[in-house]
Amino acid sequence: MDNIFKSKQFWRYGTYLLYIFCALVVPVIIIAEKYGIFYKASQLRFTGWGIIILIITLFFIRKEIVKTINSMQAGLFKGILQGIIHMIPLALLNVVLLFAKAEINTIQYIVVWSTVSNVIACIFEAIHQKLLFEINTDRQATALADRINGG
Repeated sequence: MDNIFKSKQFWRYGTYLLYIFCALVVPVIIIAEKYGIFYKASQLRFTGWGIIILIITLFFIRKEIVKTINSMQAGLFKGILQGIIHMIPLALLNVVLLFAKAEINTIQYIVVWSTVSNVIACIFEAIHQKLLFEINTDRQATALADRINGG
């Protein structure tokens, strides 16, 4: 039983590392290669990280504005502000599309290969979860047997 447990543990960690590699490392490598993250660029470019930071910032600001608007009394100004809040996602989409327009082929390449690597990663994640379940079941059965036999 102990050898089977060790074998399952080994394969569980191995599949988990393959999952991480396919789901995280491969897309990062693809983005780094396509955008030349590890090379000095001759011009200033607004990269994917810049877009992510912009999105996070806009969602934080939106959250704070919504809190402020909800604390206001009903009226025309509050109604206008609520309308602006509903427009922010469209404005954000416009900004993303403006930057994406120039780099659409690169973005499409990154999305396609990131999807492929994540599909492969799903297989390793499923195997990892199956082995984790079997290991936990084996541990519970062993603990129960020990309690019954020991005491």
